[in-house]
Amino acid sequence: MSHRINNEYACAINAVCLRASKSPNAELRTALADVATLLMQFADIHRGADISCGGRPIEVGSYLQRLCRVLSNTRLKDRNIRLLLVESGPQLRSAENGWKLGLIVSELVTNSCRHAFGANGGDIRIDLEKSGATTKCFVRDNGRKQGNRPPGQGLKQMRSLVQSAGGTLDYHFAERDAIALISIPNSEALRGIN
Repeated sequence: MSHRINNEYACAINAVCLRASKSPNAELRTALADVATLLMQFADIHRGADISCGGRPIEVGSYLQRLCRVLSNTRLKDRNIRLLLVESGPQLRSAENGWKLGLIVSELVTNSCRHAFGANGGDIRIDLEKSGATTKCFVRDNGRKQGNRPPGQGLKQMRSLVQSAGGTLDYHFAERDAIALISIPNSEALRGIN
């Protein structure tokens, strides 16, 4: 969470600095209004990722649908990037593991926005499916190849988050797309939640 918050505040600060350095006072007010809008969008994303369910299990597909709507309305709407969630049926998960999955999906969508797409935009598709005793979530984008960059701090944190839920995170980069596979065992199913 700390990584995500730091990135968002850095983005807001950069917006203020850029506008302030290029604008007379009237434009500075416009820039500050832009920053206020940006901060509101960040708040919307955090609210969309929040699970207020009193510890009860959540239906993870509905939760991800809500999160995807918020991401589409904030991060993607001006970038010509389309986000689609396809789910194979209802899946109840613990609130903690549902939240972890949402945070990872949000980070993967954010990474695609930052690194995979140019001015022409593209598509991000999220497939959520139940495979036996495992929940699998595929996050695919059809952006450009990112080259052989070393894993960043965000990827390390995502892997740690997936591992804390007993799962794995795998990446595959092709010439015109990137695919991340999140696999999390349905330990909740063994206790009668799912």
